[in-house]
This record gives sequence, structure tokens and C-alpha cells, in this order.
Amino acid sequence: MIQVANPSVGNNQPPAILVYRTWTMEDVKKAVEGVTSPREDPIQCGEDLESLRRSYHLNGEEVQQVWMTVTGTDWHHIRGNWNPIHNNAVLAHNDQELTNRVRGLIDRLTVRYRRRADYAEIARVKQKEEKPF
Repeated sequence: MIQVANPSVGNNQPPAILVYRTWTMEDVKKAVEGVTSPREDPIQCGEDLESLRRSYHLNGEEVQQVWMTVTGTDWHHIRGNWNPIHNNAVLAHNDQELTNRVRGLIDRLTVRYRRRADYAEIARVKQKEEKPF
């Protein structure tokens, strides 16, 4: 959904309305450019994806496209029981069920990419014997 000026403004009508616009894969790639990588910070990535969903008013299928683009080949680990459809209809951008399902995605993303000790980095920065204290 995109927000455009309301041609019928007045008579208790809002100044802007939401209009459906299909996304191309190029649009999806441009939208996720600023999203933090889940490998860098999974919590921030989840927050970024949720902000993207809310600002673009994404429906269930569009959320799936965004998540698949960000997670790549790990989508099948994060997907869990994800389904963008409820009662034979795509989940609407403002549906509480969509919010609940996205929370599940964020939880699985955080578990999948939880931070682990990077022993190569630790070994690189630890004090060498020839260095004085």
C-alpha cells in the first residue's frame, strides 16, 4: 500500500488514503537496502523489518517477499509455520493476525542468528606474549 493525497478531502475525509500498488522484485530490493543484516545484529534486523512493514503498509505476501530477500537461503529455517494467507485471503496490512505472525518470524530470526563468540576475532585481539602489559 502506498499513501497518496485523497481526492475527496473534506467532509470528514482524511487528507491521505492508502492505495494498493504491486511491488516488483526491484522495489523489494531497494526497500531492504537499509535493513541491518541479520548476521550483524538480528534484533536490529527484526526491528528494521517491522519498521519497513509498518511504513510501507505491507500485506502478508509482501512481508514474505521482504523477509525472503533479507534472509536469503536461511528463509526455510526462519519460516516456521509462516503463511501469508488467512481464511483464503492475503493478510491485510493492518490485520492483527499479520502482526502476530511477524512476531513469530522475528523470534525465529533472533534464535537463528543469536550472537556467538567469534574466537577468530578474540584470538586476533588478545595480548601477544612479546607485548608489554
